Amino acid sequence: MSPLIELAADDELVRELLAPLARVQPVTLRRTTRRHRRPHRMLLAAAALAAALLVGGLALAGVFGPLHNAVLKPNAPTLPSPVVSGIACRLIGQSAGTAQTVLTQHGYQIGWRFQHWGTQATGTDNNPTAPQAVTGGYTSTPATVPPDSIVWDITPDDRTPNMLFVFVQAPNDPNAPTISPPSCGSAGR
Repeated sequence: MSPLIELAADDELVRELLAPLARVQPVTLRRTTRRHRRPHRMLLAAAALAAALLVGGLALAGVFGPLHNAVLKPNAPTLPSPVVSGIACRLIGQSAGTAQTVLTQHGYQIGWRFQHWGTQATGTDNNPTAPQAVTGGYTSTPATVPPDSIVWDITPDDRTPNMLFVFVQAPNDPNAPTISPPSCGSAGR
């Protein structure tokens, strides 16, 4: 206990008021130790966040790209020579670099057509919510295309001999349909 301060005799009232405080014990605060964060909890939280982002991304992937689940089945190319038609047929679904090598070896010039697939699905008047077509796409006519572009059609230029139009798409275009090569038969083997 703390020693009491001597008060003057005339301060009896002050003594009476301070008397209950003499019984009060001083309070000491416990020392608190710093709480260490547990790295496994942070790792678990980061993994849960990554899983949530992955699930959300996969959910969006289902609606991103109106042709995401579509399959494009082009007809087999009909070129003047049955041998070259068979070769061109087998190039559908292959890379643009492969198509360029094979077709130029056979004496053909190439007019590239790069397809940029649309992003807006449209319906019909009878059922406007069922996708029937895609708008917003276009075809460009570059002088060259990336060699890893995917060939999806080859057609002859009726006005220029030995000229072929080769239609390609980007290999990673999220709006592009899957290419299903046609049945080529035994021509050109």
